[in-house]
This record gives sequence, C-alpha cells and structure tokens, in this order.
Amino acid sequence: MIDLNSTLVIQWVIFIFVMIFLNQFLFKPVLRIVDARREKVEGTQESAAQTNARTREHKESYETQIAQAQERLARESQAVREKTAGAAREQMDKARDEAMRLVESMRQRIDVEYDKVRAEMAGDIDQVARLISGKILGRDV
Repeated sequence: MIDLNSTLVIQWVIFIFVMIFLNQFLFKPVLRIVDARREKVEGTQESAAQTNARTREHKESYETQIAQAQERLARESQAVREKTAGAAREQMDKARDEAMRLVESMRQRIDVEYDKVRAEMAGDIDQVARLISGKILGRDV
C-alpha cells in the first residue's frame, strides 16, 4: 500500500529537480536537434522540389528544341530532295533533248547520203544495164 508521509514532499522536490535538470540538459538539446533536423529535411525537400521543377523545365525545353530541330531537319531534307529531283529531271530533259538532236542529225546525214548514193547509182544504171545486156547478147550494146 502507498503511504503518504513526509518523504512524499522530498520525492516531489527530487522529481521536480530531475525534470528541470533533464529538461535543461536532455530534452531541450534533443528537441533543438530534432527541430534542426526537421528544418534541414524540409529545406532539402524544398530544394529537391525546386530541382525537380527546374529539371522538368529543362526537359521540356530540351524536348522542344529536339522537336524544332527535327522539324527543321525534315524541312531541309525535303528541300534537298526536291532540289535534287529537279536537277535530275533537268539533266534527264537535257539528255533527252541532246539524244533527239543527235537522232535528227543522223537522220539528216542518212538522207543526204541516201540521196548522194542514189544520184551516183542513177548515173551508173545505164552503164550496168549495157554491160548486162552485152553479156547476155554476147556483144557490145
């Protein structure tokens, strides 16, 4: 059973003294350390959140720049393809025109040669006919 006597006052004085002592030398320093740590953690979390926000901004900026670069590259590639196709088409047209000019020139030369050979042979036809007739008849015609 608990007795209430004069030691109760002494126990209360000791208890209060221990509480003041512990509060001064244990609880307050520990609470200061806990508060400092909490502030540090909150600061770190805030810093991490800011870093994440900056990272997102940089990522978005980077993706935007990549998209712009890809779009610019596609436009330049298309322009080069069109320019190359135009140059190829122009060269094909020039080659075709040159080939047609050569064909026409050769036709004209063939026509000239044909007329020349025909004129030469027209003069020789009488002589050849006389030779053949003379051989068939066995005398000069």
